[in-house]
Amino acid sequence: MLEITSSVQEITLGVDFIDVYKHSELYRTNKELIKRLSSPAPGSKDLYFPTQYQQSFFRQFIACLLKQHWSYGRNPPYNTVRFLFTVFIALMFGTMFWDLGSKTAKEQDLLNAMGSMYTAVLFLGVQNSGSVQPVVSIEIAVFYRERAAGMYSAFPYAMAQVVVELPYLLAQAVAYSLFNDRIRMDCC
Repeated sequence: MLEITSSVQEITLGVDFIDVYKHSELYRTNKELIKRLSSPAPGSKDLYFPTQYQQSFFRQFIACLLKQHWSYGRNPPYNTVRFLFTVFIALMFGTMFWDLGSKTAKEQDLLNAMGSMYTAVLFLGVQNSGSVQPVVSIEIAVFYRERAAGMYSAFPYAMAQVVVELPYLLAQAVAYSLFNDRIRMDCC
């Protein structure tokens, strides 16, 4: 149809399709229909909803939590890489700072131990924030679409993301502690 109504065809046929449509019965019928449907029916009332969202905060939170849980369950590469990186960093820092816990004779020794813990936590934090970016970039598009549809507000979604991360972070902390602290403190 577009090849028939193109400007080249208008010039070839000597017809202005816009004028033809504006002077047609279809145009007048469409205008009347638009005018009739643009005003509310007599006796009708405006829509009223007591709350912005149909479900309570808790129900929104549970729905978002289950959705996030399923999303994390369907993404084993992200969780596996994060866990293996934690074990690798624990072993690396554990061997680098071997026997550091037994050497606390001077203040500098204590500062060295604290610095090693700070560096390890910083390393894991940077790695976690870097590895989560692809996951978040996919999830944020879904979040915008569902929020625009009025499915839930941002707060239950954010809370669900925090809660769904807790078991993974706890597993990371336990794995790091088991490998790293055991290596560093063995000789004490």
